[in-house]
Amino acid sequence: MLEGITVLEVGDEPAVRFCGWIFAMNGAAVTRLGQRTPSGRTDKWSDAYLNTHKVVQDSETLSKTGFQEMVAGADVVIGDSNIDWTLYAAVSAVTGTVDAFATDGPYAGWRGTELVYATLGGATGYTFTRDDEPVYGYGDRFQYLAGMYLYQSLCSCLLQADLNGPLEESYTTPRVRVSNFESVVSLLPYLTTQYEYNKVESTKEQSGPRFVSRCTDGFIVSYAGFAWEPIAKTLDRLDLLEDPRFVDNSARFENMATLGIVLDEWASNKTVAEACRAGAQYNVAITDIRSPEAALGDESLSQRGAWCDVEMDGRQGRVPAAPYTVDGGRPHISASEVVA
Repeated sequence: MLEGITVLEVGDEPAVRFCGWIFAMNGAAVTRLGQRTPSGRTDKWSDAYLNTHKVVQDSETLSKTGFQEMVAGADVVIGDSNIDWTLYAAVSAVTGTVDAFATDGPYAGWRGTELVYATLGGATGYTFTRDDEPVYGYGDRFQYLAGMYLYQSLCSCLLQADLNGPLEESYTTPRVRVSNFESVVSLLPYLTTQYEYNKVESTKEQSGPRFVSRCTDGFIVSYAGFAWEPIAKTLDRLDLLEDPRFVDNSARFENMATLGIVLDEWASNKTVAEACRAGAQYNVAITDIRSPEAALGDESLSQRGAWCDVEMDGRQGRVPAAPYTVDGGRPHISASEVVA
């Protein structure tokens, strides 16, 4: 799909590297400049995975002329936010990066890790082990989400350049910026990331099925992975302890619709607090779902411009803005683009 597009990847951040991976998997020629030394955050398997179909070029053995030719021939340059972007200022290249947290506001100075992002996104509230240890996925998938948005926004810029002609000025800072914080807190479409990762729509690649249920005063999300006995006790359904449809985790995936009905019936006569307390009693991951009103009223997200005010059929509304900025501003979303 992207044959003929040349991408230069300069950075160690998982989101940046995943963006390059998506480009490579869709046919672009991706060169990774420099070779990351795997750390505790990204193991050797993930490191090799993220280099799939990329040409890895050691920056220490690359001549100055070779470097300049590589930059000049790139259609896209992606990299960490703290690299020297003046070295990659090319008139024809679209540049992009992923930022961690803003320099001001309630999260100023925070350092992003996979566990931090998963917690802010709410995932550690509905996925944890029987020993209260948070389960937040393998590798760096919460950061991969921001990498996916970086890929989408850069492709939009490439299309715009194809329609309107190449840029007439160079940029010494990244044209496209995506926020890791904003991605996990306000967006977090897990299945979208899972599809990019595995190229399947199935939820079976997850460690256990999850369900959204309505309580008398709100909604909860329940995680039905791991041992079945604590879940059956939480639901007060000891008659299901030996039910072959649910005892094994894989069987639960095969019978998700039936199990979902059981959970819905159980939650229907409970408040959110009661349901969460019941889960806590047997260490089953159940947490409340943040209401749209709470998200729309979040001051930190409003300050970042995460929402876009629109008018539809004479009524005012608010929808999520594009999860990235281009040249310092967000792409405008019109009412005609909003799907009810």
